[in-house]
Amino acid sequence: MKYVNILIISIFFDILIGQVKISVNTIPGKARVVLDGAVMGFSPITNERVSSGEHKFEIAKEGYAPLTYEL
Repeated sequence: MKYVNILIISIFFDILIGQVKISVNTIPGKARVVLDGAVMGFSPITNERVSSGEHKFEIAKEGYAPLTYEL
């Protein structure tokens, strides 16, 4: 895999009762977004609700270094 610039991401959280809203925007767009091993889709993702607590968050796009976060 060729490593180019790392994806630039914006993650926004709105805390709700027992849930969190997450939005993901990447540059470049159309990056695969995975939360806890389940594909959420491709960026941009807007106001997706997930349960509160710890999660493993991954962003990948061909030609770029993958990013992994513990949230």
